[in-house]
Amino acid sequence: QIGASEVSMSTLLAGAKVGDHTRLVGSLVGQGARIGHGCELKGVVVDHKAVVPDGTVQHGGSWPV
Repeated sequence: QIGASEVSMSTLLAGAKVGDHTRLVGSLVGQGARIGHGCELKGVVVDHKAVVPDGTVQHGGSWPV
């Protein structure tokens, strides 16, 4: 499920949810993960069932850190 967000060159696995006004670029979002509202993730690997809080900005690496 993707809200009013921008998703580019990214993969969302089954059950992943992305909040509104979030930007995902070159990222992988694991199964059942939840990305909050107003986030920016570039080149980030989000673990299965992880929760990324609203307003998170991260370039590179993985979540949780």
